[in-house]
This record gives sequence, structure tokens and C-alpha cells, in this order.
Amino acid sequence: MAANLPPFVRGQGGSAIASYNWKDILQNAGYVTVYGTASSVLFYLTPEVIVGFPTYSDAADHLEVNFDMTFNVPAYVQGDALITCVSQGLTNPHYAVATIYHVDLAAAETSLGTYSYSASPQAGGTDWTWSFNIPITGKHFSIGEKIRLSINLDHSAGATTVRLYHEPSTAGPKCPVFHIPFRIDLS
Repeated sequence: MAANLPPFVRGQGGSAIASYNWKDILQNAGYVTVYGTASSVLFYLTPEVIVGFPTYSDAADHLEVNFDMTFNVPAYVQGDALITCVSQGLTNPHYAVATIYHVDLAAAETSLGTYSYSASPQAGGTDWTWSFNIPITGKHFSIGEKIRLSINLDHSAGATTVRLYHEPSTAGPKCPVFHIPFRIDLS
């Protein structure tokens, strides 16, 4: 009797297997977490916690740090980018601006969103942890293009040091943590 049954034919499925949590499904985005870190000459975003590089950058009055990640496969970024940073202003108020950029192959920057923050004066050496989200309406990234997290720190009173931490190994961690929302198609 089994000889009279049609053979079972199963279609070939895709090779990718993915699972999503409830937040990914509700926001239609899959998040990848990367950390802002530095070598002796470069600032970059990496999914790995790297130990042993410079722990912070500082400058008198104004500091700009650009953390980059290059895409090796095409991707579409869309949703709420979630970011946490730790900065320090020594005794005076300091201001921070974080901007996410799309950097094309010609090195032209296109802003995808910005967040501004200001801290009131405190005792010298006070660390400030700031967490925020930047909505990204949607941007396609081609192979070789970069996503950039640019952080600018300024003091209202000049000639005072501002500091941005980028050390993932310290308790906390004290480095920028960037949750990048990639669009997923659940249909």
C-alpha cells in the first residue's frame, strides 16, 4: 500500500535561520550591539569587547570623536538607534552632541539623526552617563560604506578639559554602546 502513495517532496528553503525577540518583532528591526573603542590611531565600532587600548580621549574645550563601522554586506538601517555614552566635564558645564552618519564611498557624510545633551556643573571629575535614542527613518548601506557615530563635547567655559571614555573592559562598561536597528522583513 505504501507503494501507491506519492513521494514526499520538500521544497528547498533558505539557508538563513533567525530568531527575534518580542521587541524586534514589534519594531520590525533586528538590533546589533557594537562598542566604540580606539586603537592608537583609529576610532571604530566593533561587536567585540576589546581590552588594552586607550581608555579615553580628552581635549581642552572641544572634543570630536568619530567611531566608524564598514559594511561588508548590503544592509538597511531603520528604527530607533539606542546609544549610551560616558563623558566627563571637569568642574564646568559641558555639552554633548551625538550624530549618526551614513558615509558613502566618496567619504561624503549624510546625517541620519542627532541628539543633544547638556550637563550642569558638578564637583570636578564627575562622570555623566547619557542614554538616548535617535530615530532613523531608513537608509540603505552598500558594501564599503560606513555608519559613523560622531560625538562632540564642548565646554561653556573655555580651556577646561572634556573627556569621552571608550574602554569596554572597565566596570560599566564606560565605552559608547550603540544598538544599530537593521530592518527585518517578517512578512
